[in-house]
Amino acid sequence: MSIGDVVEMNKVLQGQGIPVYVHLHDTCGSQFFTFGPPKGSDIQEVSRQSLEAAREKVGEFLSFKGVRAEFSEDGKSFWTV
Repeated sequence: MSIGDVVEMNKVLQGQGIPVYVHLHDTCGSQFFTFGPPKGSDIQEVSRQSLEAAREKVGEFLSFKGVRAEFSEDGKSFWTV
């Protein structure tokens, strides 16, 4: 996924009123992503409800791009397959 895709994904979440920000972590040969509070917000930790909504929207976004996400057990990070 490109940085532009991540920016677009964050705009989708913001536009849906979901207070979650997707962070890109790029490692040698692969990428993974984590969910966190939006930049500049006073939120310390993302609620379970917000994480669920973010996972749903990210799944839809990636599916539209022909990509599938696998989420970590705690639901706070994901990678593409």
